[in-house]
Amino acid sequence: MIPSFADTVEELLPTVVNISTSLDSSSDLEDLSSNNKSYLDQRMNNRGDQDSRRKITSIGSGFIISRDGYIVSNSHVIEDSNDININLYDGSKYKAKIVGIDKKTDLALLK
Repeated sequence: MIPSFADTVEELLPTVVNISTSLDSSSDLEDLSSNNKSYLDQRMNNRGDQDSRRKITSIGSGFIISRDGYIVSNSHVIEDSNDININLYDGSKYKAKIVGIDKKTDLALLK
């Protein structure tokens, strides 16, 4: 018997993670990627407060690829982030570090 899509989702759902990142806008803008620099410039200009400190946050997703905690996501999700937090299906939360980024394929490996 061929498993249904629902069976596959139920089996794999615990491997899907929510990724939340933050970027302290007081960071040196010259060190940011051009996409994030443009985004941050626009946000700060719209508020008219370029000298104030702001925390820019974003969210994305990824999936666990090994039992020892390696996670694959998109590089644009975690690019230029100061802080990366992983939220698991069961409500567990962990800090993550970037292991590697491949901008060409838009992939990132976290642990």
